[in-house]
Amino acid sequence: MRILPSVRDTNVTGRKVLLRLDLNLPVSEGKILDDFRLRRALPMIEWLHERKAKIVIATHFASNSPLDFNLIRELLSTHLLPDDILLDNLRIDPREEAADDSFARALSARADIFVNDAFSASHRAHASIVGIPKFLPSFAGISFLDEYEELSKAFDAPHPFVVILGGAKFTTKLPLIQKFLSLADEIYIVGALANDLLRVSGHGIGKSLSDPSVDISSLIKNPKVIAPVDVQVVGPTGKRITSVENVMSDEIIKDVGPATVSNINNAVAKAKFILWNGPLGQYEQGFIGTTEDVARAIALNTEAFSIVGGGDTIACIRLLGLEYDFGFASTAGGAMLDFLATGTLPGIDALFTRTQ
Repeated sequence: MRILPSVRDTNVTGRKVLLRLDLNLPVSEGKILDDFRLRRALPMIEWLHERKAKIVIATHFASNSPLDFNLIRELLSTHLLPDDILLDNLRIDPREEAADDSFARALSARADIFVNDAFSASHRAHASIVGIPKFLPSFAGISFLDEYEELSKAFDAPHPFVVILGGAKFTTKLPLIQKFLSLADEIYIVGALANDLLRVSGHGIGKSLSDPSVDISSLIKNPKVIAPVDVQVVGPTGKRITSVENVMSDEIIKDVGPATVSNINNAVAKAKFILWNGPLGQYEQGFIGTTEDVARAIALNTEAFSIVGGGDTIACIRLLGLEYDFGFASTAGGAMLDFLATGTLPGIDALFTRTQ
């Protein structure tokens, strides 16, 4: 585990700090739905203010709508001082995603030092992540360091160590599964990922979402990889719960069933370390009960240290009021997966680009 250059170890007093944040908050119908990432950024902003630093904030935002970005600007403004600046949405300049050094240089010209406090965006080799450190002394921010240190605990976790992985495609989760086959005791595959595991195991999955492009045949032979034993399906006759052996050809798997939840919760109760990323079913379509059951089991019924991440997973635990009952709730989705699979990210490596 590398020791990252930390903002705490440099003098920022009176200096201009280019602060990279991830304020890509969910917005719908003119409202911000969740300010989780902003709240995680506030300790860094406050720390800089205490030291009289002048802050120039750079962030990306998925929507190109200026009106949507203004919602972020207005929300953030209550936490900034008059001399602080929020730059325009990085994504409106194509040089950002192209990792264009001219764009990184232009951003760098606005400040004396660079602080990356956007761990959740640091799996992307964009100009504001990997380019700026070529031109400015660069440091990891407070939230970035927390993510790095807390997620790294999974590399040397106590046993029993239980992993719960949901999601839609094995292309994003397979590297993580392969990494943790040697580290974890049990890896429960849920969500649409489980459809492929069931299919390769010889079970019918009807019209369910599937991704046959990835070879996962080796996983079904590994006793650590555990698939659902029952599922919730939707078909011409409506919803029903069935064993995985009895899914009909005209049905779609939407969620795991109660026996699978019971198996996961029993494992959780015995665990000393839990890593969870992704809901158990199609959460965005209203299949939320199983995910909530597991969230309660991890938060309330175990003494294990737990790490949880992923957009829908975090949304679930926040709605339940359980955010602070987990060992660590990560702001990251894809970055969390990439870091756990490889032990690094482009944004981490970039911090070592320039001699401080």
